Amino acid sequence: MKISYFFVIFMFAGLVACKHDEKPQNVVTSTISEDSEKEMKLKNYIDSSFASPSEKEDSAYTNAQIYEDARRLSAEMKGDTSLPELLFRAGALVKGRKNPTKAIGIWGLITADFPDSRWAAEAAFQKAFTFDNDLHDKETAKNYYKEFLNKYPQHKMAKDAKILMANLDKTDAQLIEEFEKKNNIKN
Repeated sequence: MKISYFFVIFMFAGLVACKHDEKPQNVVTSTISEDSEKEMKLKNYIDSSFASPSEKEDSAYTNAQIYEDARRLSAEMKGDTSLPELLFRAGALVKGRKNPTKAIGIWGLITADFPDSRWAAEAAFQKAFTFDNDLHDKETAKNYYKEFLNKYPQHKMAKDAKILMANLDKTDAQLIEEFEKKNNIKN
């Protein structure tokens, strides 16, 4: 139960954040190249998938292709400040398509290649959250939550990260018992 509650809230917040129109501060301009074509292909695919997802659309561009294009773009377009948002959205799409390891890989590109981006904190949190809830790797999740809190202690998700980290080793029964005690619920 705790997993789906936090997942729904975070994915809703992520989708709302993805709709936010932010003007890039310093976009590197270049002639139309293979990189910009890949970026446009990935952006257009993500936009169409979030707008009207279907099995046909989902099979048109595999998770592996999305990951490889994201990896190449991240390596070759480090100065493009609009790329972190695209990568974040690509990670969310791939996670929604039930491939958490590829999603973590894409979000890792943001934290490694665009650490000053406003999307870096969101990506760092998503890595921890995905290890926790999708991969059930509590130890790795704990390390990523700690990393997130060390780098972004004032972030809006810091309080959630602390709560999630504190509850990593608790069973559902323990969480229910604590909730009942806190709210004085009697059986």
